[in-house]
Amino acid sequence: MQARVSLVSFVNLTREEEFRKIILDSCQVLIRRYERFEKTPVGWAPQELSKLDKKLVVNLIKNNKNYFLKESLENAIKYFDTEEKVKLKNLLPGEMADI
Repeated sequence: MQARVSLVSFVNLTREEEFRKIILDSCQVLIRRYERFEKTPVGWAPQELSKLDKKLVVNLIKNNKNYFLKESLENAIKYFDTEEKVKLKNLLPGEMADI
């Protein structure tokens, strides 16, 4: 739970460029954990980052495609257009591509 809180507190700071690296680093660590609720905020922070720099979010997803859950990915790509969403969903392994 503490790990989750560590990222949630930064969601509102995504507009501040100085915090983007720590946000992305935290996402990278949390998405690789096995607990579902630790992965949830990995969708929220990138969702806000995508409003400013979609490339950062795409790279996060590509680099961690084997770890994303449906819920986290859907949140992360909420503000992407439909074509971009389909491409990113298709990066995920197996049945995750069918979301």
